[in-house]
Amino acid sequence: MKLLDLIKLVNGKLNNISSTKKIINSFKLDSRSITNGDVFIAINKGYLYIEDAINNGAICIITDKDIRLKTKVCIIKVEDMSEALLKIVSYIRNKYSHIPLIAITGSVGKTTTKELLSDILSTNYKILKNDGSKNNYIGISETMFNLNNDYDIVILEVGMNHLNEIEKISKAIKPNISAITNIGTSHIGNLGSIKNILKAKLEIVSGMDNGRLVIPYLDKRLRHLKYDDINKCNDIKISNITIDNTMLFNLKYHDKEYNINFNIPNKAYISNILIAFEIATYFTIDINSIINSINNYRNMKSRMDIIKKSKYTIINDTYNSSYESIKGVLNFLKQLDTNKLVILGDIKELGKYSIKIHKRINKLLKGIYKENILLVGEYTSYIKGIHFNNNEDIIDYLKKFNLNNYTILVKGSRAMHMEDIVDFLKK
Repeated sequence: MKLLDLIKLVNGKLNNISSTKKIINSFKLDSRSITNGDVFIAINKGYLYIEDAINNGAICIITDKDIRLKTKVCIIKVEDMSEALLKIVSYIRNKYSHIPLIAITGSVGKTTTKELLSDILSTNYKILKNDGSKNNYIGISETMFNLNNDYDIVILEVGMNHLNEIEKISKAIKPNISAITNIGTSHIGNLGSIKNILKAKLEIVSGMDNGRLVIPYLDKRLRHLKYDDINKCNDIKISNITIDNTMLFNLKYHDKEYNINFNIPNKAYISNILIAFEIATYFTIDINSIINSINNYRNMKSRMDIIKKSKYTIINDTYNSSYESIKGVLNFLKQLDTNKLVILGDIKELGKYSIKIHKRINKLLKGIYKENILLVGEYTSYIKGIHFNNNEDIIDYLKKFNLNNYTILVKGSRAMHMEDIVDFLKK
């Protein structure tokens, strides 16, 4: 692509006199990674690093700010940076439309499903995926900028906070296969209702042209969905579930039964396994290889990460929090034959539902002594237990607590920084 074509693509205004016939090497969002021939997209506070990008070899800058620099480098001003980013993503996607793209969304389990599916497919294919949970339009754009013919399949986790976000992304990335892991209460404060959450997640199909939607039949809010080409994983049957240090169950597919020994002892992950297994069967992957990948999967850091110390065990589930994920990890905790200590922080982004949902957690905690429930945050005050002003106060309390033979669950939304408590317990 030439710079002149880029100006037309993003509907931008050239802010200086420069050559527009140069060929673009790549698009970058980080000025530190710029090399000769790159375009620097100055998203958010990126405008502060425009001169750095130029010094590193950028031949063009895209910004929504009025930039006055004495430079021969092309500076394009756009009205909407997110719109400009997604137009570039759409251009790249069209260029590599022959490469299958899988888009995964849902209230919880997006990252696990993406990582598990990537592990399975990478046994036969080269996979491009977004790192960690970089699942908004910025993270997805950054991933798509790396797409080239070296890759066989793209797997993208797609997140949102509001209606119409996923629709815009889906229309840019044009998935061949879309998946929805589940529908829960995450972001209900922004979206207002479960109905709107479902509506927002269904936007994942808006960019598909004759694509397939995959959902798990286990989710009560998804199993009744109707779509032209929908797969509810009904050809996979699960039985004999046993939870111990791992999750054991039988998986039946096409009249053959396979033994699953999943590293994460939580039934909530079965839906993730169903989706990953189902999508993997669309590609040239031996079934036994799929099973091996599932059994060898290791969860990402801070997602139900079980850490065994000499005198106690920590369940580090601090990556994020929702009512549904708390329910899943507490169901596991209650089955353990040890003393139990639960440390919870607020669930964020619940809006007017914050009090109601936090009150519901009391039912999930039945069977655990109130003295062994440590709470921090504004809305955990509606949960029965011992309340603290901050994480430091909890740590001071734990210093005097005899933790021998305890399993300690630490969980809360990212904004609560519950990992500080885990770091103390790991010492």
